Amino acid sequence: MFYKKWLFALIFPFVVTEAQAKPDCKSEIVISGTITQNTFLELRKHVQECGQKGGKINIVLNSEGGNVVAGIAIYDLLVNSQADVTTTIYGEASSSASLVFLAGKIRNISCNSYLSIHEATYTISEKLSEDGLREKLGEIVQVNNSIARIYEAATGKNYRKVMKEGLVMDGHKALELGFATKVTGSCKK
Repeated sequence: MFYKKWLFALIFPFVVTEAQAKPDCKSEIVISGTITQNTFLELRKHVQECGQKGGKINIVLNSEGGNVVAGIAIYDLLVNSQADVTTTIYGEASSSASLVFLAGKIRNISCNSYLSIHEATYTISEKLSEDGLREKLGEIVQVNNSIARIYEAATGKNYRKVMKEGLVMDGHKALELGFATKVTGSCKK
């Protein structure tokens, strides 16, 4: 059986060669640190390889989040693949990493880990006119709509109000609210 393990560490760039899709492929991908557009590009190569029926992709997360558009793109990439996707949190999956976590059909969280959700935030470091600010606000509204749809698709519940305030949850709370499908480890509630 074809098996590869990849570590996404931003400080150690690596080159991955394109490979033909293998239906019996297994891939474990660790996403640690900040999620960027490069995270999406590297992950896409592995999904092309293992994203067929019969393929298995295991995403292990310990990420504070990062680029929200990259998080949405990774979610879409994984959900639209034909592989069986399992996601697991060891440590944290915050912000855009929460979107990646929700792409799993099976979503494991260790009992000492946490999941954090909130609305999109932007840092504007340029001079903008009133029209420019309105345009940025329109983008934020659209991104927040996408985030809310992803949370609702995974949990069956509307979390728009919760997103405004933000929510940090441990494994048991994530399971109770429908974000996780299983809590791993032996922690007491």
